Amino acid sequence: MGRGYQMDLAADLEGYLERELRRDGLRPSRSRSDLTYSPFLNQHADFGLIHLASKQRILFEVEFRPNYEKDLVKFQIGHNSGLLGAAVMIVAIDRKSLNPAYTSMPEFDSVVRVLRELRPTYPLLVIGLRGGRNSSRHR
Repeated sequence: MGRGYQMDLAADLEGYLERELRRDGLRPSRSRSDLTYSPFLNQHADFGLIHLASKQRILFEVEFRPNYEKDLVKFQIGHNSGLLGAAVMIVAIDRKSLNPAYTSMPEFDSVVRVLRELRPTYPLLVIGLRGGRNSSRHR
């Protein structure tokens, strides 16, 4: 109680991505030094894949908190610094399925509308999660 389901879900997602995206030439990481957007800023992604040959990163942000626009700026900084190969933003399709009390959580449709207008200059994949709670461990 007191801890939103989305916090556990974000941690579970990062662990899942780390296990499932391990490939030859790609190294999953949750290390802050690997996930930096710029060597001059103390900003880092939630999760990343490092392409071993180029040292470029696929940086992931799990967006269950407000101010996702800040992460769009961080992606742009990573692109400008040459570290970002691609960006992945994971958002709720419907925030009520994750935490009905958390009214400021970004949702897929609204994020996509902003991105259509912003037109980022870096490759960006937006993934929408349904977030159904089927387990009693999240009560």
